[in-house]
Amino acid sequence: MTNLKTYSDALRQSTGLPVWDAITNADFFISAFKDNPRFGLNEWQAPWDETIDEYTLGQNLNAQQKGKALFL
Repeated sequence: MTNLKTYSDALRQSTGLPVWDAITNADFFISAFKDNPRFGLNEWQAPWDETIDEYTLGQNLNAQQKGKALFL
């Protein structure tokens, strides 16, 4: 059930169990990979060359792959 967030509080209260929906689970998973100033690998590129390389979406694709890509 992907729309469980609407009913999560009611289910938690009535069952006493933790309740997760797909969106909350995805947010939790993604937040684990975000850089946080209080913990994690902050500025992880600095030890290599002191610069952060700029990146644009699809820069590593060749012309044929770019032609097939839906995001470019």
